[in-house]
Parts: sequence; structure tokens; C-alpha cells
Amino acid sequence: MFDIFDLLADEDGYLREAYRPDEWDSHPNERANQTVGPLFVAFVDEAIRDFIPGEVEPTPEPEVETPVIEVAGVIDDFEGGDLDAHWWSWVDEGGALTCAAGEPGYESDAALQLALDTGPEVYGGCGREVDAEGWDEAAGLSFVWRADMPGLGLSVVLMVEGAPFVAALETADAEWALVTLPWDAFAKPDWAADEGPDALDPARVTEIDFDIGHWETPQQGVIRIDALALTANADG
Repeated sequence: MFDIFDLLADEDGYLREAYRPDEWDSHPNERANQTVGPLFVAFVDEAIRDFIPGEVEPTPEPEVETPVIEVAGVIDDFEGGDLDAHWWSWVDEGGALTCAAGEPGYESDAALQLALDTGPEVYGGCGREVDAEGWDEAAGLSFVWRADMPGLGLSVVLMVEGAPFVAALETADAEWALVTLPWDAFAKPDWAADEGPDALDPARVTEIDFDIGHWETPQQGVIRIDALALTANADG
């Protein structure tokens, strides 16, 4: 509270003589106003500063971490310009899926781009044959990916003598992110129980697929995959 009374009153509680127009008028004169005015302005300014303690610092932009990839061997970097010569695609009736080179890739000119539009229980995929010699000396697979929509399902499938070994993923971010899949992340589904071996032997993989579709939810969007590689073991 601004105490104007004590600033202008004398010891007896009357307006000081210097601040009165005359001995009969108890209203503050011009000198009183000139004295109190700057003090009142300073009081209001300090009150505002106490009420709003400084400016709010702007929230810094979050830093996007660059994926760090330690690879034991490149499976496909999608840079050769001949993607159609190695990758094929399929999709159930009623769905649409294209697998092509998408630009740009992750710190590269191109990536594998899956453009999908499928309804419930409509599935598809992109795949290629692989030479898995030495895969059993690696820890698993890695790649970087991004999508224009979260919640899109993507299954990474390794085929061994007709048996699928599956790692199910779901898109989450529009920024490039690293995915690492150790070999034990791949499981043989129950519906394929009678097909091929029961356990995954990385050295016997003949095909890798990226499969899309969901039993209940329509799937529409674009997924890009780049830098598909083997991950190194901790012991090198």
C-alpha cells in the first residue's frame, strides 16, 4: 500500500505547511503533487516487478539426436539406383502398396519407401533375397526409419527354409530413428508352427521382408527405411 498520508503530514497529523495552498486550505498544492508523483510511480513500478518476477525464459528447441549406428556389414543402403532389381512387393486384393526409392534418405540420396493404403485384414510387404553368410557372427539387424504417421504397423520378417521369424514394430516419430533388433527379437508365429525350423539360425536366412497391414485397423501412410545392416557384437 502506498502511504501518501505519512509522506505529506506533519507530526500532528496535519498537511505540512509547505504542501498547503494557504493556511485555510488543506488540499495538497502543486509542490506536494510534484513530490509524491515520482514516489508513487516508483512504487507502482516496483509492485509490478514483484508481481511478475522477470521475463520467462523461452523454452529451447529440443535437440534431435543423430542415430549412432555400429554395423558389422551393410545389407542394403538403397543407393545403387537399382532398387527394383532387388526388391519386390505384394499386397492383398483391395489394398495398395508401392515399394520404391524415396528421396532423401538418412544422410543419403535415397531410402526404401513404402507407401501403403490398406483396410483391416489386408496385408502386403516388400522383400528381397539375401546372402546370409557370416550373419551368425553379428548381434542382429539395424536400420533407420521414419514415417509420416504414428501407429503404422511394420513387421520385419526373416525367412528360413519357408519359416518366418517376425519382429513386430509400430511407427512413432516423423524424425529418423534407429531400430536395433537382436536375433532373439525375432519369433516364429504360431500359425507357422509346421513350417521349417523352430529356432532362428541367422546364417540360414534366405529372405528379408518388411510386411504391413493390421487385422483390425486401416493403415495409410508412408514409411522410409534406410541403412539396413548387421549390428556388431559387443566383443567386435
